Amino acid sequence: MNHLSDAQLYSFVFDTVRPTDEETAHLAECAECRRALATLRQLTAELAVARQSEPTPSTVARYAELFSQVQQPPSLFTRVVQNLRATLAWDSRQQVALQGVRGGPVTNYRQLYTTERAEIEWLVTVRTPQRRDLEGELMSTDEQAQVTPTLIQLQPLEAGLASYETESDAQGRFRLLNVIPGRYQLLITPVQGALLAIEPLELT
Repeated sequence: MNHLSDAQLYSFVFDTVRPTDEETAHLAECAECRRALATLRQLTAELAVARQSEPTPSTVARYAELFSQVQQPPSLFTRVVQNLRATLAWDSRQQVALQGVRGGPVTNYRQLYTTERAEIEWLVTVRTPQRRDLEGELMSTDEQAQVTPTLIQLQPLEAGLASYETESDAQGRFRLLNVIPGRYQLLITPVQGALLAIEPLELT
């Protein structure tokens, strides 16, 4: 059985063309064409509701005028472009090296990174020979900006490593557990302001 063409069905629904006697007889016999016609009619009804729900141009202009008065936070893209690179200010492993201790087993160590807006300090603890726990704290140096809570993301820079993610509490404390040693980048997304980045981050 030949079915009615899309052009015929569209003309019935969108152009309000009356079907011929032959087309009417075909619709009475063909369940597939009736379903297609019913789907098009339902679509037409939904489009009519959508058109009626659209705000008028004057309403859109009024909302736009009100919206322009609200200060919007920067987008994630803008924050990434404006990210602050943290620099290593202190590493307890360097202190051990200065004392002439070299070649020993891997032990726990502390690091302190600084940026213009915050300091990041953490303790890396050896859980197993192939796993580390990272417990840190983010401390704001800008009294005018709210930094915490923050999104903490540890992303791999080499193959075979996984991604890790957590959130700090209101005091800026956070934990990343069972991390595989390797090279990462640490991204810290605060409530306000630029994203903080530490790259590369060597976990040993």
